[in-house]
Amino acid sequence: MSLKIHYGEQNSCQLSSDTVSVVEPSDAKSLPKIAEAVRAGLAKPIGFPPLVDTTVPGDTVAVAVSQRIPQAEQVVLGAIAALMDAGVEPRDIAVVTTVKFSDEATLTQGIDELSAGGVQFVLHEPHKVSEESVSEGSVSEDSAPEKNVTGQQEEATAMVGIMSDDQPLRFHRIIAEADFVLPIGLSEPQRAVHAEATMQASKFASLYPEFSDAATIARFSKNQNKPAPKSREKLYKQQEESGWLLGVLCIVQVVASKGNDIAAVFAGDAIDVTKAATQHSEAAWCPVSEQQADLVIAAVSGTQQQTWQNVAQAIHAAERLVSPGGAIAILTELKEKPRGGLRRLRNADDLAEVQRKLVRDEDEYAGPALQLAQALENGPVFLMSKLPLAEVESLGITPIANETELQRLVSNHDKTIVIEEAHRLVPRLAGDASATSN
Repeated sequence: MSLKIHYGEQNSCQLSSDTVSVVEPSDAKSLPKIAEAVRAGLAKPIGFPPLVDTTVPGDTVAVAVSQRIPQAEQVVLGAIAALMDAGVEPRDIAVVTTVKFSDEATLTQGIDELSAGGVQFVLHEPHKVSEESVSEGSVSEDSAPEKNVTGQQEEATAMVGIMSDDQPLRFHRIIAEADFVLPIGLSEPQRAVHAEATMQASKFASLYPEFSDAATIARFSKNQNKPAPKSREKLYKQQEESGWLLGVLCIVQVVASKGNDIAAVFAGDAIDVTKAATQHSEAAWCPVSEQQADLVIAAVSGTQQQTWQNVAQAIHAAERLVSPGGAIAILTELKEKPRGGLRRLRNADDLAEVQRKLVRDEDEYAGPALQLAQALENGPVFLMSKLPLAEVESLGITPIANETELQRLVSNHDKTIVIEEAHRLVPRLAGDASATSN
């Protein structure tokens, strides 16, 4: 049996084995015209008035686009078209993202076709703020970090109010000062480092803390790593409260399909959209496996998906199906150097002590590091990436240099499960009722 596995930006490898099975998302059809689907969804929102009735001429609109959205260019073009249909001028629209678009040519062409050259594209970089992060009519460029990062963060963000825990709520200034905020997020099954810490899906999870300041992101990351139910409940309430204080009523959520595409778009009332999108995403991305394996290969595919956060989510998926003491292999084209909490794993002798420190860390990389540390305690972890082999080894991970080594790894195990698009998948073992909510 020969099996082709897709991973990385646009890469693939071939495995030959009679003991390999595949766990993948459902065969939900991808939308043929994503921009038109978003435009149509916003023209007739679920449980919400049409945009033309909720905006007035001169209103400024901030479109906050979460970094995990597939086909983000098409989604954004659809949202811009819908806003223009409602009478919003391009100069009054700002699109705020936390990562650069992967296909700038498509986005620029679409903007030209819509005659929307006045739209601003703003790159929100809470850990690296610069005056050059704003451009008009085109995607913003990277800029060199300034000396006074804290001062720049205060200038780039604005306070919306005070949360119930007495912490200031800050968002990117354009979002905070907009008359109408439209968050666009990806609906995914919920997951957590600790099974008991899995959070309920918030309506505003794509907005907060992603578009807040570095201090807020750090606090949120720290609490996200704690297994206590009270911590989980606190984070959910913070996300809900953030959207309420900002005055967000209408949201867009997309559900991914296989191949980094989109299966469905939901737009309208925040409560109604979240409920519908969650049901759709769980049906698509929570497949059942009839068995475990002593080797689970988890592939991370997509240009913008090659991150440590997605490596951690792939490990999370693999751990659900690997047999006790079994091995996990993650296939990526990861280039991002280990930083933050991940550095605690370098040449670490005591993984239990590392985990105790990571739980206290206020660092967005503490969660991925904690997931990795727990996996390393349970069994070997292998990684195919574009990082130097020595750097991978320093984290306690065994590097996979090429397809030949991967094939050898498969041959050395009795049973192998391959998880396609493991960074999005939340598989469960047949008969494990508890897995449906973790």
